Amino acid sequence: MNGDAQSCPLIELRDVSYMYPDGRVIFESLNVQFPTHHLVKLQGPSGSGKSTILRLIARLLAPVSGEIVYRGVASCEMDPLKWRKEIRYVQQTPVIPDSTIRSFLVFGLRIMRKETPADNVLYMHIRHLFEEEISLDEYARNLSIGQQQRLGLLRAAITDPDVLLFDEPTSALDGDAERRVEQWMLGLRDNEGKNIIVATHRDLLKDSDCLSYRIDGTTIRCDR
Repeated sequence: MNGDAQSCPLIELRDVSYMYPDGRVIFESLNVQFPTHHLVKLQGPSGSGKSTILRLIARLLAPVSGEIVYRGVASCEMDPLKWRKEIRYVQQTPVIPDSTIRSFLVFGLRIMRKETPADNVLYMHIRHLFEEEISLDEYARNLSIGQQQRLGLLRAAITDPDVLLFDEPTSALDGDAERRVEQWMLGLRDNEGKNIIVATHRDLLKDSDCLSYRIDGTTIRCDR
């Protein structure tokens, strides 16, 4: 990366346009910068394009025009595998294989040929997000949707990316579990220096020190 990467915005969308397959334009010449060392909340009603922005940043979608820039490097200049190693996207409902929770959590590490944590370390991670008892030997598919959501968040964080993109991460959670996820995300930012962008239509992180961006039509404005 560029030597000035640390002084650059974390993520930039430069004149980005995107349309759905049916021809409906969702963004046209969109420009926005997300700064480093922040937890960013991206808000807007259903269908406003929150998930689309995250998927564009993750390179799961390609813009019709414009470019996505990560720490000063355009997506076209970086290998997609390296990009996705640094920027991890977690969809609203994770795809859960027929495997144990242990296998599910460490799958990404094995793909990346990273060391697999011992069980006590995995349980430490689990306790950050689960008040209830969860066994690593349980099958992930037997868990509730809310529990599966939290496992998906954990799996992404365990791979130690620079940027985490969370799409509606608390949509299936009640108040107590949601607050637990909020505190976990703040801890990732404050204690581990993670950059997090959360797309949500809920009143998430309302009393927290985070940046709030709101989609208004085809533009994005930063509320604070």
